[in-house]
Amino acid sequence: MRVGVVGAGIAGLAAARHLAANGSEVVVFESATHVGGRCATLTLGAYTFDPGATSIVPRGREIERVMLEELDSTDLVKIDTPVYTHDGRRVFHGAGLPPTARYCYKQGMRTLAELLAIGLHVETGKRVETIEAPSDGGFSLLEQTFEALVLTVPMTEAMRLMSQIGDVRRANNTRYRPCLSVLLGLDKDFHTPYHAVVAEESVHPLHWLSIENIKVPGRAPAGHTALVVQLGPKYSKWNFDASDDSIVEDALVDVERVLGPGFDRPVVQHIVRWRESQPDSVSGFESMNPPGSKLVVAGDGLEGGRIEHAYDSGIKAAKLLIGP
Repeated sequence: MRVGVVGAGIAGLAAARHLAANGSEVVVFESATHVGGRCATLTLGAYTFDPGATSIVPRGREIERVMLEELDSTDLVKIDTPVYTHDGRRVFHGAGLPPTARYCYKQGMRTLAELLAIGLHVETGKRVETIEAPSDGGFSLLEQTFEALVLTVPMTEAMRLMSQIGDVRRANNTRYRPCLSVLLGLDKDFHTPYHAVVAEESVHPLHWLSIENIKVPGRAPAGHTALVVQLGPKYSKWNFDASDDSIVEDALVDVERVLGPGFDRPVVQHIVRWRESQPDSVSGFESMNPPGSKLVVAGDGLEGGRIEHAYDSGIKAAKLLIGP
């Protein structure tokens, strides 16, 4: 069976990998110049950041077995510092998230996607704007024909593509939140017993703060600090199109309130805008994908907003097409 997969995030790569391992001919189309989606890594000068998903928390799901047993684990790091909470003024050192295994890669989160993509036919820089369903069966896109399709783009985009061939499935329960991710490299030596803090209240502008060089040593030069500041959904919604300088200025104010003084003069700064970051609510995979369908929808909008959920969704999509 020849299958087209739209989207080379974790769900798309999981689907493609499982399909290929079971004998299907698979082509993956990705609009960006690299694989991974929000499983991303960005290097600015001597600093390395994970601006989307900052770690992998598999919770015993399939992705954990794949990382530990199937993929090259040479650069896999088990993060040995916890996550704590903050209330906008101080960090609660004794009230962190429940302890659970967290992983990252030395060279960045994108490594996971690159490892999953090994051996796959992935065409980057290929945005799928239209799909067709010829009368003689199958699907057509970007001048190629397929017997089946897997759509792993955000649900809003998937529904737009499906509507072009008269497919009226609706992901009515799926809603996405935006996220502004502020990357800061600072000439400041900073040490903590935790690698990240999360807001105690979801309304706080500073939702998540990852100290990248504590999470994975080597992410910043000696005596420097690399921060990923992910701003909350309300702030991100109302300031999504604000200037970079304005967003950075606001983020620095909150960082200093939480971590203390000395974070006001970044050496490098950058904004990553995720318009459809994580889903606030999801639709059921089975309700969106009736048995026997040759066009399958997958992604975090069906299972949940974490990497392990996206991976499970991709595997479900592949199994729906080829069987368990």
